Amino acid sequence: MSKQRTLQLDHQHNIVNTDTPISEPTKAQKKIHRGSLWTGPGVLLRLEGLMLLTMASYFYAQYGAGWLFFGLFILAPDLSMVGYIANPRVGAIIYNIFHTYVLPTILIVSGIVIGSSLMISLALIWFAHIGMDRLFGYGLKYMSAFKNTHLNRV
Repeated sequence: MSKQRTLQLDHQHNIVNTDTPISEPTKAQKKIHRGSLWTGPGVLLRLEGLMLLTMASYFYAQYGAGWLFFGLFILAPDLSMVGYIANPRVGAIIYNIFHTYVLPTILIVSGIVIGSSLMISLALIWFAHIGMDRLFGYGLKYMSAFKNTHLNRV
């Protein structure tokens, strides 16, 4: 008879067997992990978010439906957090679907093709939201917990 094994993520987002105890990070590891928030890939990903937010806002100002419309919809993608009511796995899947560039890219290309300024405006707001999230350190979610993201632990 074999024992059922479950996998989980450790503090560095490595998949580990739950039969193997997860050790706490050393002081040096914590210092490196904290330091990575503003150095190396962390700063580049945040700069990338700033550029996306700036670019999407600029083009929205040129072609958008007004700043009230922008303000009403800038946080709309965060409604996807409702999936966390079910459980972290479902929550992460739904949240990540609405926080990648795939859907807003499809929306903006469709809007350009059919000439819909509403679709273009919504896509630009969506891109701005994703850029804002990345700028402030909110990344795609791991299924282990809402606070575990591809950018860092929030």
